Amino acid sequence: MKKILYLILIMPYIIFAGISFSGEGEALGRISLSNDPNFLFKKTNLKLSLDCDINENTAFWAGTDLFFDFQKGISDMSDLSEKGSFPETRISLDETYLSIKRFPVSFIDISVGRQKVTVGEGDVVSPVDIVCPDDLSDPLTFGDKVAKEILSVYAYAFNTEFALHYSPVFAPSLLFENFIDLNEQFRGVDYINDTVKLPSGIKESSDIFAVLSGDVSSASFSVFYGYTRTHTPLPENVTVEMVSLTSARADLEFFFPRMQTGGFSISLSAGEVGLWGDFSANYVSQTEYTIDLSDVGRGVIDTFSMKSKYFFNCLLGMDYTFPGGFYMNIQYAHGMRGEYGEEMMHDYIFVGTRLPLFNEKIVAEPLNMSYEISDFDMITKRGAIVAYPKITLKSMDNLEISAALIYVSATTGTNFSRINGYDGLELGLKYYF
Repeated sequence: MKKILYLILIMPYIIFAGISFSGEGEALGRISLSNDPNFLFKKTNLKLSLDCDINENTAFWAGTDLFFDFQKGISDMSDLSEKGSFPETRISLDETYLSIKRFPVSFIDISVGRQKVTVGEGDVVSPVDIVCPDDLSDPLTFGDKVAKEILSVYAYAFNTEFALHYSPVFAPSLLFENFIDLNEQFRGVDYINDTVKLPSGIKESSDIFAVLSGDVSSASFSVFYGYTRTHTPLPENVTVEMVSLTSARADLEFFFPRMQTGGFSISLSAGEVGLWGDFSANYVSQTEYTIDLSDVGRGVIDTFSMKSKYFFNCLLGMDYTFPGGFYMNIQYAHGMRGEYGEEMMHDYIFVGTRLPLFNEKIVAEPLNMSYEISDFDMITKRGAIVAYPKITLKSMDNLEISAALIYVSATTGTNFSRINGYDGLELGLKYYF
């Protein structure tokens, strides 16, 4: 209701200002290649964007996401009487914010509203890009973000920029199903009840992130500090009780502890080769939790979700465009967003390619892949690979038709093992207007 009233209040400004509309319609489906094919993932959505110049220094931007849900299940007779069991359309506001330049003084810009703010130089997978939580609802997409309410202040002086991002609202990452497999973690427990505790009040929910950036010769650099929270939950309390002579129940409580992050980013060119890096040191305020086994005669155990509250992560990347237009991007990451604690972090190699053909009427991405290293001492035996070669046809203006193959092979204990068996074929269609 508040969002509707907000739009009504600004409507007079929109009507009499310069307005531009744009949009994107997308249909995507992934089908397994097993003997009994089924859908791995489906989505059909329509994104509408409005860009409004209110005056010379003020602009308003709004993005609306219409999602058409065809995945509702019917499992019993009562579902046949529930409207929600059938295909439905949901509408949500994505980014919606007001941008004011040179306010209140000439060297300050402000934007306020529901935004997606990114930091770091890494392409898509930078571990330092933690201002906004991740949208991991699609297991093969690492770069989507969840918009949140942010006040951003940008100050410019002496060829440098200082950005301060403040949010009074906490938002966790959106995870795909079974991202955290509790049954795997608590084998032998017959029943599992879990609760997730969110921060309460503005003080506990607030995040702040500051970035100072500038250029030195041909290199761009930035230093940053963030006072935030983890975006995926960590355990706080575990209680195990016997519910019968032969079965047990675990009551789990998760929370999002405070986290402080500081580091720097750099990007530069060495001839025709682009180079970049992100480096950060992190501190998690609370890693201890208790396991209450009193009901099974073992008392209360104090343990921890990570051995040290401090951990480091980094990303190094390079790209190059070969003669003929073939583009390649290679990145190495120590730790991904959502991995906390040195013993929990793995190493990753990401490769992206792009080959335009026939005046870019066809774009091939033949070597897109990710490789996860969980143990360097057993690099050939323990790890994971995700291959995602793709080809896109752009024979008509504003229309893209794509096809991709998906191959996943992951050993136990890797993070990509969450999508093991996700092999399949992807077909997609996009139309821009």
